[in-house]
Amino acid sequence: TIIAVQFNKHFTIMLFKTLSELLFAVQLFFLASYTGFAMNLLSVFRNVIFVYAVRKKKPILPWIIVFSLVALATGVTTAVLSWNSSLSSMQERFNSATLVMIFAILVSLLPIAAKITTTFAYACKNPHKLRMINLPSVIAWLIHDIIIFSIAGMSNNVFAIVSITVAEIRFRKIKFEDDKTPTTLNNQGEQSA
Repeated sequence: TIIAVQFNKHFTIMLFKTLSELLFAVQLFFLASYTGFAMNLLSVFRNVIFVYAVRKKKPILPWIIVFSLVALATGVTTAVLSWNSSLSSMQERFNSATLVMIFAILVSLLPIAAKITTTFAYACKNPHKLRMINLPSVIAWLIHDIIIFSIAGMSNNVFAIVSITVAEIRFRKIKFEDDKTPTTLNNQGEQSA
């Protein structure tokens, strides 16, 4: 996850994000966050299709719609099927019935919101837009991971936020330096740096 956003090519970012999401799917399964597990597993398929569509310059909007609807349907289905497990898990951690209900709902809804957000992010060929649209998703996952007390997830998300920030600063600095480089015309009238 940290490495992915340090690249400036869609394919490379997607390759590392896909590996990250596959590993987190396994982790979330073992932490009984079945909605998070399903969302990350779904992301692997979505990412492969998006890489293909972006590389071949195929229309991406139909895929955004399809994967947003599939993420919503999958998320709601897994949330309903694992509701008792979510409630039980929350009851072990919190004493208040109100907190248990709120956190169980958040554990179900945050992964859905995060995956729909990344569906829009990963459809962007522009790495800057991809990183910036992905940021709310990372924040949603951070809140989710705090609730389920996933230390690896929390660490990953904090590092991802820092990594996105570093990448944006770094690539803006590179762009600024490139824009400052004066261009001159050579004898044939072509521009050179």
